Amino acid sequence: MAKHSVNVLIKARDEASRKFLRIGGAAKIMGSMLKGVGGVIKTAFVTALKAAKYAAIALTAALAACTYKAIKQEAAEFELASALKVTGQYSDAKIKGRGGGDTGCNYLW
Repeated sequence: MAKHSVNVLIKARDEASRKFLRIGGAAKIMGSMLKGVGGVIKTAFVTALKAAKYAAIALTAALAACTYKAIKQEAAEFELASALKVTGQYSDAKIKGRGGGDTGCNYLW
């Protein structure tokens, strides 16, 4: 076996590091932009949920008011029927002929 040694001098330029630094910087900028978009989406979703909540509350209040008015109307019709029976002027057509009463909530159903 021969005992020879070879010295090799390698000179190289690092051109990749600069490109990878630019890619890393672009990735950071993209990440911050995506965080901003996520915040906007979150805000829009929360606002939509709040609007739906208030709409549900308003609908519940409207239904409660209509129910209260319908109960008052039924009581008034009952009293009227009782009074007409006592006087002998009772007729189903006089009591129920008005189309369900005037509760102001007929548009809901």
